[in-house]
Amino acid sequence: MWLRVRRFIRANTDCPRRTFIEQAPGLTRRHSWTTERLRSTMDTLTLALAGRAGAHIAAHFGIATHRNNLLRRVMDLPDPAPTERRSIGVDDFALHGGHVHDTVITDAVTHRVLDLLPERAGAYVEAADAAASQAQQVADCFHLRQNIANSVKRTVTGHRS
Repeated sequence: MWLRVRRFIRANTDCPRRTFIEQAPGLTRRHSWTTERLRSTMDTLTLALAGRAGAHIAAHFGIATHRNNLLRRVMDLPDPAPTERRSIGVDDFALHGGHVHDTVITDAVTHRVLDLLPERAGAYVEAADAAASQAQQVADCFHLRQNIANSVKRTVTGHRS
C-alpha cells in the first residue's frame, strides 16, 4: 500500500525543523513504518504472547517482526489506568535459588502484579492493621499449612523430654 502525503516547508529560518509531513489521523504516526491497524494487531499479539511465540504467530499472519521488537512494544505500551483496589495480595518469593526473598503485591481480583518490593517484609499483619484496620485479612492454603506444620513442630519439640 502506498500513501501519498504532503510535505510542508517552513520559510522561517529560526526554526530548527525545516519540513513537516502531513499525517493521516487513525492511519499514520510520525516516524512509524507501520499503520495504526498493524500496530494495534501487533500490540494485541504482543500482550498475549510476547517474545518468540509472538514472532512465530506473527509470521503465520504474514507480519515480519523479531521477538525483540515485540518485547520493545510491551515496554512502550502505556501503563493501564489505575483503578480502586478492593483486595490485594501480599506474598514473598525467593530469587537466586531461594537465598534472596522479595515481596510481591498483587491485585487479588485480576491477579496482576502491582509492585515488587526489594526486601522481605515479614510483618504483613501489623502493617495491614496499621494501614487499614477495617480490612479483612485472608491467608492462602500454603501459608496455613506452613503455619500449622511450624506450630506442631514447636509443640512436639517443646514436649520431647
